[in-house]
Amino acid sequence: MHIGHLLEHSLIDTAVRWHRMRGDNTLFLSGVDRAGIATQMLVERNLAADGTSRRERSLSAPNARARCNAALSDFERTAPVTW
Repeated sequence: MHIGHLLEHSLIDTAVRWHRMRGDNTLFLSGVDRAGIATQMLVERNLAADGTSRRERSLSAPNARARCNAALSDFERTAPVTW
């Protein structure tokens, strides 16, 4: 993490709190991975288990998307609900 993360989360937290004080229904889920780094890690782990890597040319864009969707489906099915 870096100072940019701190600033971004401070601004988001301030906006959410302001809306909550106005009586708006608010929900801010911190820790959401918008960059897809966790998804990439899951897909690369699955690729390694299959004996391949993301750097191989056989992994086309549609195939990569399909693998990402499969990894997310597996995660959503097995992950505990925390909120």
